[in-house]
Amino acid sequence: MSNTNRTRRPKWRRALIALSVTIGVTAALLTASSIANVAISNSEKADITPYGQKIALDAGDINVYRNGGTGPTLVMLSGFGTPAPAVDFAPLIRELDAFDVIVIEGFGYGFSDIDVPNRSIENITSEIHEVLDRLNVATPVVLLGHSVAGSIPTTTRTRIRVKYPQSSGSTP
Repeated sequence: MSNTNRTRRPKWRRALIALSVTIGVTAALLTASSIANVAISNSEKADITPYGQKIALDAGDINVYRNGGTGPTLVMLSGFGTPAPAVDFAPLIRELDAFDVIVIEGFGYGFSDIDVPNRSIENITSEIHEVLDRLNVATPVVLLGHSVAGSIPTTTRTRIRVKYPQSSGSTP
């Protein structure tokens, strides 16, 4: 029996099958990668001794590290790629011992809660304000935003000026 009687699938159908296989393999790899990332993150987190203090907010618990300095208050905010801000910023914090350094580990970072809904600039700004209130920060503050958190001081400065009128509110 010869193969000449076999009908070939149209090119568009072969392309559709190839695309479907590619999408399926990509989805499987992304799923496996996500599962591995969660497992590795949990393993690494278990090896780190918790630091800072938990502050209970309506949305969940947020971790805050404070160096105990007595100078002006410097609030450090992390961006993407900084999984444990107080640990990642530790060398800089050691150099800033003349400041009262506060590292607010936003939700999803460090030892703060991970599964928190409604992540918006307004909510993040409110959370920073609430953390500073809970810590009884009564002096002018300097907000230092790293990476994507660089936009937070601009949004936050109006709210901070209401509570801390001496704050400069200027941004680079």
